[in-house]
Amino acid sequence: MCILGAAASFPEIPFMIIAPVELLERGDVASVRAHIARLLSAGARSLLMLVGEETDFCPKEWDEMLQALPVPVFGGIFPRIVLGLQMHAAGVLVIGLACHADVCIAEGLDEVEQGFEHNASHYAALRQCGTVMIWVDGLARHISALMESVFDVLGAQPCYIGGGAGSLSFSTGECLFSNRGMLQGAALVVGLPTRMVLGVEHGWEPLAGPFIVSEAHGHEIRSLDFRSATEVYREVVEPLAGLVLTEENFFGIAKNYPFGLERFDGSFVVRDPIILDGDTLICVGDVPSQACLHVLRGEEASLIRAASTGSMQAVQIVQAQGHGVAGALLVDCIGRALFLEDGYGEELAAVNAVLVNAGQAHTPIFGALTLGEIANPGDYSLELFNKTFVLGLMPDANA
Repeated sequence: MCILGAAASFPEIPFMIIAPVELLERGDVASVRAHIARLLSAGARSLLMLVGEETDFCPKEWDEMLQALPVPVFGGIFPRIVLGLQMHAAGVLVIGLACHADVCIAEGLDEVEQGFEHNASHYAALRQCGTVMIWVDGLARHISALMESVFDVLGAQPCYIGGGAGSLSFSTGECLFSNRGMLQGAALVVGLPTRMVLGVEHGWEPLAGPFIVSEAHGHEIRSLDFRSATEVYREVVEPLAGLVLTEENFFGIAKNYPFGLERFDGSFVVRDPIILDGDTLICVGDVPSQACLHVLRGEEASLIRAASTGSMQAVQIVQAQGHGVAGALLVDCIGRALFLEDGYGEELAAVNAVLVNAGQAHTPIFGALTLGEIANPGDYSLELFNKTFVLGLMPDANA
């Protein structure tokens, strides 16, 4: 099922941020409503809402609040949210945008053999947009199928950015915000008029492989090189970790050794194994059968350098177009923060340093640490990444 907001003509208007972005430390509905009222009075025509998973709020009251909003709203609950140089497990960010958004709700991402071709006519209404945000339930089974259906209709013309909502506990539940209220097992496909500029990098390097994915089902890897996927992964990781992998300690160890799906050009799309289930490894995002898979490793310096490189790539494109930056939307993997631990602040500082050096010291940096990152780093594909840094720069009023 797909529900589309009022059609927009997508005029060329700036990606203005209405009012300074601020963190609401509490999730009580009265405080959030009051903040939204101020944004609407200042001219916000759509709202991006990012909430940390440890925020205390009443879902029933939020449902009522969301359903009563007079403008489109989209976003979700994430393991962490980011504002400036700080990440937060609890808190609410409501970003007011000067542009109208069209929000398409795709449901059924957990249904067996779900197809999304029936939504094609709704996605087609977004063909004139410059940016498409895709916010998904990060633990849903059929994210890749949803993304393929969107890309089949809209192609490579828009800039795509988004990520997976949900909890670090990997428990399922309502995690997306829409004008219909809170949603689970769904995706929000959001059309915005102005094109963002992306920087996408990860910094992970191959450690072992390649291995052929001899059996996989969605986000489950069942065998590698016709052997138990768990057995192959153990042989690589346990000697390095100095520990025997169990269901209880798996995530804490595996965060340091993600998989890399090899592309045709030799680069990698990172896949994060998060759950050990017998002989099966469950990842964030689909893993195709017959793909070439590597086990990767990273170092703090290489990950921070990748974030700096991605930021510089995006800034250089904006400057070449003769524009400044109205805002910087960060979609970063929670796995990077868990790997870097105290060093994650250095990654945020590296992003800020690039903006400062480019004369954009007052650019607000805001975003979420996600369960999977969505972007189109080139002009040929739309990818679901893991453990990857994605920065979307919003052009200023000269765009």
